[in-house]
Formats: sequence, C-alpha cells, structure tokens
Amino acid sequence: MDVLPLEQAKAEQMAYKDSTYVIVSKIAYLIGVPKRIFENEHEPPQLEVFSQMENDKNARIIRHLSICRTAIERNFKYINEKMRMEYKTILSLPQFVPSDSINQLLADGVSFIKKSSTRLSCHIVEINRLISDRINNCKQLFPLWLNWQYIRELFIMPNGLCEKETKTAADTYYDSLRLYPYQMYINWSPHDEGNLLYNDKKFVTLLYRWHNDNFTEYSKVSDAGGYIKGSIYNFIDDSQKVVIVVDCENSDPYKLSATLRRLNRAYTDKITSIILFDDVHTATAWSILERFTAIPVEHILIERIKQNKSLVDIRLTARACQEYYENKVVVHKI
Repeated sequence: MDVLPLEQAKAEQMAYKDSTYVIVSKIAYLIGVPKRIFENEHEPPQLEVFSQMENDKNARIIRHLSICRTAIERNFKYINEKMRMEYKTILSLPQFVPSDSINQLLADGVSFIKKSSTRLSCHIVEINRLISDRINNCKQLFPLWLNWQYIRELFIMPNGLCEKETKTAADTYYDSLRLYPYQMYINWSPHDEGNLLYNDKKFVTLLYRWHNDNFTEYSKVSDAGGYIKGSIYNFIDDSQKVVIVVDCENSDPYKLSATLRRLNRAYTDKITSIILFDDVHTATAWSILERFTAIPVEHILIERIKQNKSLVDIRLTARACQEYYENKVVVHKI
C-alpha cells in the first residue's frame, strides 16, 4: 500500500525539481500557516520569508484575518453553541479563536468584532469584507509576471458577504479539511493534489490550471543549479574588477545575500559595486542587502510608462554598457 505514494512522491519531485519556494512561502504566510511549519527545515515554507512578511503591516493583517476565519470555520459548531447557550463572545473563547491574532489585528488598527454582531456568521461576513477590502494591499509582495487576480481569488470566499452563503463555504471546508494546505482555508474546489504548497513550480502550475490557463514561464520559478551558482565564483575569479547588476523583479534578495556572505575577501575585493534595478511597485526586501555586505549598493527605482510595461531591462542594459565601456569593469548580471 505504501509503494504507490512513494512512486508518486518521486514523480512529483522530478516534475518540479529545481524550484524556488518564495511564492509558496508568501502564500503560506498570508493564509495563516503556523510559524512552526516555517521553522521545520523539512517543510517548503521558508523562515526568512516569514520574517520578511512579518515586517509588512498589510501582510500581517491578511495573515491574522485568515487565521481567525479558519479558526471559526473549523470550530463553527462549538463556538456557535457557546455563543447561543452560554452567551460567550469570540474574545472569551481563545481555545477556539487565537487571542494572539485578535490582539495583533487590534494593534494594527483592525477589528472584525462588532457589538451589533450577535451571530457567529456575522463575524465571518465582517472578516470576509475586511479581507476583500485589504487583499490588494499585498499585490506588491508578488512578482508582476504572476497573475494577481488568481492569487487574490484564493482569499475571497464566494458570496462571503451573505450570511447564508458562508455556511456553504464552511461545509465545503469542513468536509474536505485534509485537502486544504496545512488545513488553512482558501477559496478553491478541494480535490486531492497532495501538498499545494510543495514548491513554486507546482503551486503556480495548479493555480493557472484552476483558471483554465497554462503557466509557461518556468524560468521565473527555477532555482539556479549548482553549476550556475559555481559559475558566479568562476566569473569573479577570472576577473580583476566586477560590477554586479541585479534585475530585482526576477531575483531573490535573500539568496543573493547568502551568496555574498559565503564569498571570502579575495572575491569581494574584486566587486566594486552592486547596482539594483527595481520597479517602484515591487517589494522592498532588497533594502536588507546592505546589512549583509560591505560592498557599495546602488538602488535604482524605475517608474513605469505603462502599467504592464517595465523599463527595468532597458535601463539595466544601458547601465551595464556604461560600466563596461566607461569604467572598464566586467559586469555580471543576476
């Protein structure tokens, strides 16, 4: 009986090999996956991404609203009985709805608990309204090449502003609890896909498939293999003076920081500067780079002429040519 799952696991590993884990880590954070999962090195969500997201107020709000919504959905029967029979409130039931999440929401200026809300379904409706109003504030946390509408829909409960319809969603969730990622609520048609957050390649493939679409830009969710990473060291080793230019839209600040930290002084002395080319709408995580290296960092923010057209590639190419011809340095693009 164990042979088939093992074969499936191996097949999945081959199909989605060399994947990144940034997108699934951000999704895991926003839907409320417990921190202990991020701390487990054998699970896909990455702790460094958790730390990054914790510093973003908009992300924190969505995370804790999601945690509260899932907790209510999972324990609806018990909470509802306590509220009706014992006149309990959500605040007096921390064993069902985490008080840490409620307190964090209050600290961030958000509350889904109203005195006029005497029914548990009213709390769900209010959480749904808050998530619907605020989820777009997290759009900048994801790359522009990823269809944001597909991500957004994961957080929007169908007809979630109608009390009667919230029960339908709750029944679907409860009946298929084991199929949800780490048993946290998302808006999807549950069926057995294994771990939806296995890695970025699997997640975006499924995400697009759910919308009758095909994801094709797999280079965007592919990690550099050992050969490619080693070539960076060889490139610097064969050069006298190096400038690193970075396309921030398609690179990972944490991985670059880790790579630079592993370089010994013989290599870092050859790098005269790191130039970051960043779209004004992308995440601000690149600010961490200067904390991990003594190499001068220049961060260039580039406005868009159109919503769907970035000038990062053009500006990056122009600057790389300038560095090569005017300053006589070898340019390495990340």
